[in-house]
Amino acid sequence: MAAAEVASGVRSSLRQPLPLYLTYLEELRVMLCAEHTSCYTRESLPRHLCDQHGVPADRRREILADFPQLAQNPQIAERRRREVWGNHTVDGLPVLRGLACCESGCEFYSVSEDWIQRHCRKEHGRAFAKGRRKRSQQLKAESDNTTTGGGGGGKAYRPVDLQTLWAKKGQVSYFPIDADSSVRVKLGARETGKTSETRETEETRDTRETRETEETRETGEEEQRQGQEQQQQQQEAQICYAWKEIEVRFRQAQEKQARAHGDGGVVERHNHISELTPWLRQTGYHSHLQDLPLDQIAESYQLPDGMGEQEPELAAICSSIDRVLRRSMAVLERDYHGTEEKRRLSRLNSKLLNTFRGAEMSQDPIKPLQNSRSKQTYIRSWQKLACYYYRVTQDGCLR
Repeated sequence: MAAAEVASGVRSSLRQPLPLYLTYLEELRVMLCAEHTSCYTRESLPRHLCDQHGVPADRRREILADFPQLAQNPQIAERRRREVWGNHTVDGLPVLRGLACCESGCEFYSVSEDWIQRHCRKEHGRAFAKGRRKRSQQLKAESDNTTTGGGGGGKAYRPVDLQTLWAKKGQVSYFPIDADSSVRVKLGARETGKTSETRETEETRDTRETRETEETRETGEEEQRQGQEQQQQQQEAQICYAWKEIEVRFRQAQEKQARAHGDGGVVERHNHISELTPWLRQTGYHSHLQDLPLDQIAESYQLPDGMGEQEPELAAICSSIDRVLRRSMAVLERDYHGTEEKRRLSRLNSKLLNTFRGAEMSQDPIKPLQNSRSKQTYIRSWQKLACYYYRVTQDGCLR
């Protein structure tokens, strides 16, 4: 299928052209990233563009709006692939040498021989030779280079060319594709040469083994050459994309710095629900900080200068925080290094202090900080939070 022609037509109708590394596959309704050789749906595309390519939030929203037919999740895209795509190759995705289960009605595919054997043993009761010597004898006795399991007769699995739309672990779903004609002809000729009864009776054993060794070596060299060519093409494409991405990210970094440190820069709303931690939900700080001027926030949480003469109350609060936290840390250190009888904090309370979820209690007790620099950073973080709260509530800063 001419996915490239469809993609070019789609690009021309957009408000802004898609980045060069993105291609919309209309038949599959997924977005293909050539740089990361994976497809993405409406659920996963925004996070990928943000984390891997640094695309701003407004541009991410525009891309989603330009493609209303984009599949919502991988499950929907997989169903559509099975319905409309069949065994066609998806240009831009790597072709993997894999294995397919030969049992009737079974559609299990894998790129690992260990996994395919485990599947055949568990699901179909196949048995495979163990040990290096037995394994070599089993391979030598087979009619071709495809492993045959005992107990059921016939092949347990066979080699196939595979692709997957998703590179993310946990979403990988392999599907078979039509093999390249030249490779298919070469494999067919080799299998015919190995299974022909006429040639088996005419040739001596030494001649046959020599021929098989040469064919195996030639096939290995051909596969290695094809792999090197494919790797070189991918590297060249990645270099091209990398240069363009450097330019794009440089401009984005300049714009972000201008928004953060220039006049009128404000705290933007969170881009994804995953950015809201349980602490933020409980305290509501994300709602409080939204739309506040960035150039004034830093001044609000700075520690009091010098001896705290200008802000004596705030200096006293910071001194109290330092004293309380250091005493608490000293208790943790004594309990951690001391005996059970001299503990000041019960094990139940130690676990409760190390619990950050309301529905469950941590099974690990809280432990003291080992690095003195970490202790100081921890104390300063709480002091700055208290300073910010004090200045906003008492002095009306920022609000």
